[in-house]
Amino acid sequence: MIPSFDFSRWVLLVKQHWIENKKRYLLSVGAAAGILSMWFFFMMMVNDLDPMEDSIQRGTYFFLLFSGGCFYASQFFRELGSRSKAINYLLLPASSLEKLMVSLLYVVVLYFIVYTAIFFLVDMIMVNFANAFHSAYNTPNANGVIHKASVVNVFSWFGIENAIPFFLAAFFAVQAAFLLGSVYFERYSFVKTIISLFCLLIVLWLIVGFLLNSLLPHGSYMRDIGTYRISSEKGEGDYLIELPLVIRKVIIALFQWGFPFFFWVVTYFRLKEKEV
Repeated sequence: MIPSFDFSRWVLLVKQHWIENKKRYLLSVGAAAGILSMWFFFMMMVNDLDPMEDSIQRGTYFFLLFSGGCFYASQFFRELGSRSKAINYLLLPASSLEKLMVSLLYVVVLYFIVYTAIFFLVDMIMVNFANAFHSAYNTPNANGVIHKASVVNVFSWFGIENAIPFFLAAFFAVQAAFLLGSVYFERYSFVKTIISLFCLLIVLWLIVGFLLNSLLPHGSYMRDIGTYRISSEKGEGDYLIELPLVIRKVIIALFQWGFPFFFWVVTYFRLKEKEV
């Protein structure tokens, strides 16, 4: 059966969700801005050398993005944990696909955009405040130069400017798992999803660490998963096995973007088959 999707009905569902949750969302925006501000003020009080250094800004962005995004995703379908609320939600005149698309709009798209905007707004204010009042940015060093803080590019990892796809893939995969947990677990979905992901990582580690290593010859991966170097045990030199470029890109794309789509698809079927 082909999933039904009506754009007009989906728009109404988006509006309904906003009307029912706008107060909570607006309070959450203010809370996020307040938490970021207090954290940066705390760093200025305890760090006399460089409280707004790049690693602190980048670490703050990633930590709150992942923690807040995963918690929000785990609470999106919280109505399904209550029998009375679940009946009302499941009786809404909308398909499971439309409900899932509403969740992806709010959890994936809007959360990422709104949080990033809040972070950069607060970050710019805090950087300017630190440059104006903190001693670390108003005292000349041994060379007579005054160091000033700057707003960091959070999408640059270790100097790699084109790291956005890898960052988005990791975030969306983890967040998608918590969205699935909000449908799969009726109570304590956030905690149960963390435990489930931990068990899943252990299983993957066992598979990769023991099973694959026992099957593959002695060596290691090089640039990516499509390039493998076989170490010679007889001193004859190493051998490099490299898949064709197209196949490598396909495999990397599947590993990079396959997990979010997999969890979204499972969430759809779980939501479709959900019974009160």
